[in-house]
Amino acid sequence: MRRIVYAVLFVFLCFNLKAQKASVVIDIGCRNKMENASWGIGGQFRYSLFKDFRLASDVIAYFPQDGNFGLDVGLNVQYLFRILPKVSVYPVAGLIISNHSLSAEPNARNMTDSGFSFGLGAELNIFPKGFINADCRYSIISKEKPYWYRDYGIIRLGYGWRF
Repeated sequence: MRRIVYAVLFVFLCFNLKAQKASVVIDIGCRNKMENASWGIGGQFRYSLFKDFRLASDVIAYFPQDGNFGLDVGLNVQYLFRILPKVSVYPVAGLIISNHSLSAEPNARNMTDSGFSFGLGAELNIFPKGFINADCRYSIISKEKPYWYRDYGIIRLGYGWRF
C-alpha cells in the first residue's frame, strides 16, 4: 500500500514540476516622484506556479543623483490574462523595500523603508523564448517620510527570456 501511495505522489510531482516555467527580464526603469525622477537598470525573476499564476522578484538600481544611489527590491504576485496569441497583460501586487539615498559617505542620511506596490504589466512574445516586457507600478511607502520619499510610480521596459 505504501508503494502505491509513493508512486501516485511521484507521478503527481512529475506533472506539477513539468508545468512550471521560469523567466528572466533585464530592464530599464524610471522612478517618478513629483519633479524628482530617477533612471535605473534592473532585473526580474519570475516563476510560474500554475498555468497563469506566478511569483516574481525584482531589483532595480538607480543611477546616482546628487551623489546618492537608489535601490528598490520587490516580491510580487502576477496573474496572466492572454488577450491575443502573442500578447498577455497581468496585474501586479506585492511588497517593496525601497532605498532613496544609499551613499558611500560615512555620515550620510540613509532612508530605507518598505511598503506595497500594485500595477499593470504586459508581455509581447516576439520569439518562442523571448519577449518584450513593460509594466507600470505604484508604490505606497510610509507617510512619516519627507514628501519626496513617500508614494511614487515606477515604469519599466525590458527584454525577457523563458527557460
